[in-house]
Amino acid sequence: MKKLLTLSIIAVTLSVLACQDSKDEAKYDRQTLAAYKQIGHQISNETGMRWIDKYNEKNNGARLPLSAYGASANSLAKLRSLEGLVGIAFHHAIDDQGAHHFILSAVGEDLQVWSDAEGKVFIDANTDAEIAVSEASEWTARYKEANPNEIWFHFFGSNVFEEISEIPYLDDVNIVPALNDLDLSPQLLLIILNNPLGILSRTADAGIVYDASSPCPPCPVN
Repeated sequence: MKKLLTLSIIAVTLSVLACQDSKDEAKYDRQTLAAYKQIGHQISNETGMRWIDKYNEKNNGARLPLSAYGASANSLAKLRSLEGLVGIAFHHAIDDQGAHHFILSAVGEDLQVWSDAEGKVFIDANTDAEIAVSEASEWTARYKEANPNEIWFHFFGSNVFEEISEIPYLDDVNIVPALNDLDLSPQLLLIILNNPLGILSRTADAGIVYDASSPCPPCPVN
């Protein structure tokens, strides 16, 4: 019953938020924010690898040892340092040369991806480096314009990152696009590898996998 209530809260809150970069400073009640923080959870390694294979099959790719996208433990700590953190948005973006990126944005209690909250940083998952909000906004807007009917970002609640931060062998998080092999819905997996021996011996077959992010559209946050 408790799980059903939580899912109902999430469904209601997702339905009332539009996929627009709003500057509204409205605050949300504790129950709503708690529901957002719970978005995302661990899935089996087997399921994650199967979904990655499905994505690569559709896109004529081969599974690589590591994803091109990632965030170090240090970058995650910067994102998590936002006061009142509710979650992190992983936004598709296209740079000036046409290359695809993921931009990571911490989301606070205003549920805004693009708020100017003090201490907020944006991380480019291609370089694991901070990126100026003006450039991040330009790149993500370019992706949205080029892909108006596609998913623009995936949102994971802060509880996921609390769990990840407690993994003793955490070095970095691989960010891996995937496809659910049942309904072909786009997924975004967060994979923490447990083999510390180096890149050539590290594959996504050995690690902890998180999924069940909330996509936009329909947008969980503004």
